[in-house]
Amino acid sequence: GVSGDLRLRVRRAGETSRPFCEADLAGARRGEPLVLGGLPVGAYELTAEVGDWWSDPLVLARGSVDVRAGEVGHLTLAIEAAPELVRAPLSGRLLLSPAWEIERPMLVLELLDTPLDGTDGRHRFHAASLRDRGEGVWEFDAGPVQTGRYELGLFQLEYAIVFELGPQGRSDVVLDVPPPVEVSVFVRDESTGGPADVERLLWNCRRPEGVTGGGLKSADRVPGEDRFVLHVPRGEIDLRTRGDGWTNVSRSVFAEDGLEVVIDVRPAASALLRLLDGDTPVPWPEGSMFGRFEAVGGKGRPVSTGQRDGGLRVTLSEPGRYRMQVPDVDGYEPCEPVEFDVREGETTEVVVRLVRIP
Repeated sequence: GVSGDLRLRVRRAGETSRPFCEADLAGARRGEPLVLGGLPVGAYELTAEVGDWWSDPLVLARGSVDVRAGEVGHLTLAIEAAPELVRAPLSGRLLLSPAWEIERPMLVLELLDTPLDGTDGRHRFHAASLRDRGEGVWEFDAGPVQTGRYELGLFQLEYAIVFELGPQGRSDVVLDVPPPVEVSVFVRDESTGGPADVERLLWNCRRPEGVTGGGLKSADRVPGEDRFVLHVPRGEIDLRTRGDGWTNVSRSVFAEDGLEVVIDVRPAASALLRLLDGDTPVPWPEGSMFGRFEAVGGKGRPVSTGQRDGGLRVTLSEPGRYRMQVPDVDGYEPCEPVEFDVREGETTEVVVRLVRIP
């Protein structure tokens, strides 16, 4: 069987990505019922999964249930048997040009399939655990690991490859990092053509097929100028703007030395959501809010949320009307969904008044 954590994940019917909520199934494995409260009325799909929800988890059971006002829905899940765990030896090399001036590289090896041994499937090789063969050649040895699809990347640059490890093992895996090039990026206001004061420009090397996540690197803004400068591996890179009050824009380019890129952004539509008990602010409960917003008659979606100015600041992908499912707050009555309008370049303030439970 599987020794990893078994999670119950709840999604609205028809959705396949981020769960509305999730819970540990350790108690249910022992025959104890699991009770979920506070779900809005509607149809849901429940799955028993091993592994991160965003990384092709292993699904061992699936079922659906309708949540109706004033009623308790019941569902029994039959957990399937997991596949057999097979291990094989793995080793290889890192080829890193001295022009990068990275004296202590770190490799990150990550299993893309679901780990079956109770670990997170990640292995990190610091410089001390690599064999330095000189002239930018480093060797690694992971020993016996679970067979399957792997990502191998250089932590300092987020440059990675994907490969398959079969039952016979491999010693020929090579991570060959391209030489560095300099790229300049200008961020402009789409309506005026002038500079946009976005706070950050993030970048990463193009993710290999099958990789759904990873780290982002920040570009440096040139002092006194309206451009960012990046030193990146030659090849395809992804760029992302991040700035309060501006839409987040993504661009993909082929990075070559001396390349100049212009990215146009628009003033964002956003909302500042406050919870109040009378005139007293109440903190927002912890947990993701992304699944609690939906566009009314449009295709907008939240692109970022964060605590700010005594409330929850949410930036939306486009103007329009939105509906929010207010999360339960301890000590207060459940709230009805709240609708509000947002306009481009403006922040709409939304106040949700809470009622204490007697």
